[in-house]
Amino acid sequence: MKVRFIVGIAVVTLSAGCASTGGSYRDVQDAMTTMRVNAQLADANLPANKIDVRTFDRVVKLSGFVPSQAVRQRALAATRQVSGVERVVDHMTVIAHPPVPGLSEGSGQTR
Repeated sequence: MKVRFIVGIAVVTLSAGCASTGGSYRDVQDAMTTMRVNAQLADANLPANKIDVRTFDRVVKLSGFVPSQAVRQRALAATRQVSGVERVVDHMTVIAHPPVPGLSEGSGQTR
């Protein structure tokens, strides 16, 4: 409920901002769709902070790192349920453990 309230406030603010800067109706709709997708991911207990959501002309692109194929599929399904989403492009990468900076395979170092 709290997420939906915050999304509502953001939509009103964004709409006013786009109107004052000459943004198009499509830009406002895309921004609203992005916010709805982010809220849907959070509501579904998915790692919304790890998944980047971009929308252009009702096409939503998801990118980032997710911990499993199951999480990837849940994120795609949750995104497809959002009103205003015409198509979903999956650029997410499944990675069980995030890479540790400075360590590379074959370096002889372990975590």
